Amino acid sequence: MGVLAGRTSSTSLSVTVSAVRAELPAIEPAGRGGGLPLSFAQQRLWSLEQPGGPAPGHPIAWRCRLRCELDREALRRALERIVARHDALRTTFPVVGGEPEQRIAPVGESGFLL
Repeated sequence: MGVLAGRTSSTSLSVTVSAVRAELPAIEPAGRGGGLPLSFAQQRLWSLEQPGGPAPGHPIAWRCRLRCELDREALRRALERIVARHDALRTTFPVVGGEPEQRIAPVGESGFLL
């Protein structure tokens, strides 16, 4: 193990890491009540989409042909669990005051219609 902060043993490293963690504040979830600013990547994608719909090379639609019996209820539940877990799948980008902002819909408002 290399030297980290002037210490060489794994025990010293463990003590150092524990001390650093004790000094860091807890990470709190961000509020989801109103609009949030876009990240740099979101701003870039938003600007690419503006003039006339999806940019070439930026596919959105996807479909799959199933050749078996589909349990629609199980599929709906699975998709709803995925959407509930990932804020990005519930995020929209309305323009407010000439600037886009992100809004994350509550889990209960984002169901799938099959």
